[in-house]
Amino acid sequence: MGLGDRDYMRSGQPVGIGWGNGGRKSRGRWSVLTILIAINIGVFIIQYVFGLWGEEVQGLGYQQFIPSGGASAELVFTRGHVWTLFTYMFVHGNPLHILFNLILIFACGRGLQVIAGERHLFRVFLLSGLFGGFVQIAVSLLQNPSTPVVGASACAFGLLVALAALIPEQQVSLLLFFVIPLRLRLKTLAYSLTALAAVFLVIDLLVSGDIWMVSGVGHAAHLGGALAGWSYVRMTGFGGRGMAATYSRRRRERIPGKTERGRSSRMGDIVSTAVEREVDGVVFETDEFTMNRINTLLEKISKEGMGNLTEEERKVLQRYSKKISGKIG
Repeated sequence: MGLGDRDYMRSGQPVGIGWGNGGRKSRGRWSVLTILIAINIGVFIIQYVFGLWGEEVQGLGYQQFIPSGGASAELVFTRGHVWTLFTYMFVHGNPLHILFNLILIFACGRGLQVIAGERHLFRVFLLSGLFGGFVQIAVSLLQNPSTPVVGASACAFGLLVALAALIPEQQVSLLLFFVIPLRLRLKTLAYSLTALAAVFLVIDLLVSGDIWMVSGVGHAAHLGGALAGWSYVRMTGFGGRGMAATYSRRRRERIPGKTERGRSSRMGDIVSTAVEREVDGVVFETDEFTMNRINTLLEKISKEGMGNLTEEERKVLQRYSKKISGKIG
């Protein structure tokens, strides 16, 4: 059996990435992603179903419910209600607003939660929301300081860009306007939505009057959230070699029967001098340098596919595959 026939070389997901259990319960508890989504849904139900934490106002010939908790330049800078920079993330204007935001949060959040962990997921969500809200109310000073911003779209953009910074070549499928099927790289999706937000923001600032999909939308919050997500990945370093090593280790941990021995602690990291791997009931040992190189190649295959391997890299995998086969046969 060759290396390409092994279970860990197969994947039903594009580019070989799977999201695991995503936002579902883990080890008898709710994940951070599940909790964040539940809070958004719970607040929406309290406000719109029970009519709490908001007020009814006369709209264009009809009663309109205005939810409380939004952030605005007037509230933050004049009245000192700085906490609204946090509460606005969990307040939404209507069912479609929360639906679109939660779809993006779930799709990107579950990937980030599996790859980077719950702690980084929560930090990206929170920092993107805080910075996005601040940018939005700062921009509103150029228009109407009393206009509030609501919704978790800044958080969603932060999660999207952070995930795209980690696995830019990941293929994703989506339905444009819920009708047109599209298949594109994650980095293309993130760059496109961010660029679109920038264009819409410029139009909103320069053109007066109501424009569909432009007016009344927090484009500045989207850009702020995207910048926060990207900056977090770059500044913390968990998107560099350290993240790649962590991701490779998590991939290896999902391989049944694999163990490590000869471990020693150095600067809080695990350093292995030898690696044992069990394949088809046979345990064999290889040196750390070889395993690091193999894991790097597996990571490259996961991101770019087998077709992007060089001839030398193919030979390395072939020799490794033959070594496994020789131990088994």
